[in-house]
Amino acid sequence: DCLNSLLAETVEVSGNGISRSYSSNRDVQQILGLIDEIVASPEINYDDSLRDYDISESTVTDLGDEFKAVSYRIFVRHSDGSETEYLLIRNMLIDQSTQETFHMDEATCFALKEALGIPLYE
Repeated sequence: DCLNSLLAETVEVSGNGISRSYSSNRDVQQILGLIDEIVASPEINYDDSLRDYDISESTVTDLGDEFKAVSYRIFVRHSDGSETEYLLIRNMLIDQSTQETFHMDEATCFALKEALGIPLYE
């Protein structure tokens, strides 16, 4: 929801040997603007191969190396102390609290990865 952008103080991303924290207003707004756009956009056609998995820490490891290598955790810390956690796997953004999966087109996926400072190609 759009309140994310207004209340967030920091965004942290970790995975695949990367750990970054963003707290400048500009960076946080850019990242959350993209996340808001992704979660607000209509569902697109995608490969159903992950649909039956409950994407949790244990499942990501069970999926094998090809998935482990490309998963990132994104923590959004809000000014009231609450957190929102997302999991980024390939072109999917998963809201960890609702288990909703959002699929991105390539351009959106690249924009989010670039904003988070993670490699575009793994």
